[in-house]
Amino acid sequence: MLRQRMIPSKRVLTKDNKRIMNQMMVLYKLTNVDIENCVLWALTEENELDIEEFKNACHDLFTATQKQSAIHLTNKSHEVLDKGNNPKKPLTQEEKLIQKLEVISPQQLLADLSSGNQASPQDMKLVREVMATQGLPAPVMNVLIHYVLLQSDMRLSKAYLETIASHWSRANLTTAREAMEFAKKQQEKFTKERSKKQSYRSYQQPALKKEIVPEWFKEQKKEAKQKQSRETEQATVVDLQKQKEEIAAFIKKQTANQRK
Repeated sequence: MLRQRMIPSKRVLTKDNKRIMNQMMVLYKLTNVDIENCVLWALTEENELDIEEFKNACHDLFTATQKQSAIHLTNKSHEVLDKGNNPKKPLTQEEKLIQKLEVISPQQLLADLSSGNQASPQDMKLVREVMATQGLPAPVMNVLIHYVLLQSDMRLSKAYLETIASHWSRANLTTAREAMEFAKKQQEKFTKERSKKQSYRSYQQPALKKEIVPEWFKEQKKEAKQKQSRETEQATVVDLQKQKEEIAAFIKKQTANQRK
């Protein structure tokens, strides 16, 4: 299509651009013709692809398509699974989930987790940006969405999603199975570390209570009390002596007045 329009394809179809095109195709369930139209829309005057315009065009096309027809995810996902190359049926619910996450799109997963309702434009934009920025394959993104929703009371938290996505991107995960196993290990590691911290705190707490008032402080406090007691006794003696002197002076004065 680019060559037919005399557009330099190498300038448009760079490695990063092709990766994002593939991600948008999977995310929004777009056809080759849809992608071609979005590329043409996002081309600059210099025949370079404005990647943000391209992503927005894909999103707008998806939104327009959603308004025209409802999504039936369950049937679609079963059709894909039935046509898979692996004829062996999964034996566990986890195996079934892994197979489903390998083949459906993130948009399908969001709608499926919403009881068949359409995925919101806000959630789709969030998923789109994370996929494009971190370069996550669709199966890995599916596991990430599923994991974050379960951990966040079915809310797609932007900060949480981006934090885990960057970690998984560095781990170079490529399949849903790899992502799920990685998530399990990280969760187990986090649980063990939290358990160790709680055990350490409960072990240290009695010792800390005993060391709050050290022996040297007790001795210092005892000496201060004794000193205060001695000073009180001395003050009492001084007061008694003073009272005696005052009484003696008063008697002496009275005796002198009687003589006169």
